[in-house]
Amino acid sequence: MILGRGAFGTVYKGVLQNGHQVAVKRANSSSSHEMFDKELELLGRANHSCLVNLMGYCQEDKLLVFEFMARGTLLENISSCEWISRMRIAAQAARGLEYLHRYASPSIIHRDVKTANILLDRDWNAHVSDFGLACVDLKAARGYLDPEYGLSSKITAKSDVYSFGVVLLELLSGQKPVDSSRKFQSLVAWVLNLVERREWSSVLVPSLPAPLQPEPLYRAVKLALECSKFASKQRPFMTLVAKRLEEIVEAMAGAPLLSISS
Repeated sequence: MILGRGAFGTVYKGVLQNGHQVAVKRANSSSSHEMFDKELELLGRANHSCLVNLMGYCQEDKLLVFEFMARGTLLENISSCEWISRMRIAAQAARGLEYLHRYASPSIIHRDVKTANILLDRDWNAHVSDFGLACVDLKAARGYLDPEYGLSSKITAKSDVYSFGVVLLELLSGQKPVDSSRKFQSLVAWVLNLVERREWSSVLVPSLPAPLQPEPLYRAVKLALECSKFASKQRPFMTLVAKRLEEIVEAMAGAPLLSISS
């Protein structure tokens, strides 16, 4: 019944008396009640279709009850996704982050955007998770961390945009955020090198059927690189990112795929 373990607790699959499935996070014994209360307060302020929403809690035992995501993490499922599904997942995750940045009051910076923190329901819809950890001093995982953080030691909404740009590049390329076997270990640098050489098709996952009209995917590559620019001021806000991704999904919806055998 264990769905996952993290630095702040273990997540279990649970079943309510009415048969409804849920995910139950039990905070580690080392977690203080003060930290639990802060996370509970933050989670209680956010509710959106593209988030993993809080359903209930038990303050005494430090339990948080969330919506159950049947397919697990994007990290676990990324190799199973076709092109249209990849871009739709990216667009939905972008809307979830947009909500945290723009509509939550006060706004919430996720701080740890990565494929392991984007969950998928039974219908392959994306839901951003673990944004409640924004109340603790948490920084993005290796490969996702905003390079400006090293200069300012300050996490901003644009730091989430950078991390999301890396996620989008993962969806487009099938590559890891950091890979020591590549000439350019950073995924951002690896993609940028290919784009500068105008080798756009080499960025895309080679095992997937190539679109007859690849321009929407090339636009997604360009968008991902805009998100992952070194200077945060040059990165777009999540509202614009989500809008562009939805336009890309719409453009792809009527575009047939080129069979590998043809």
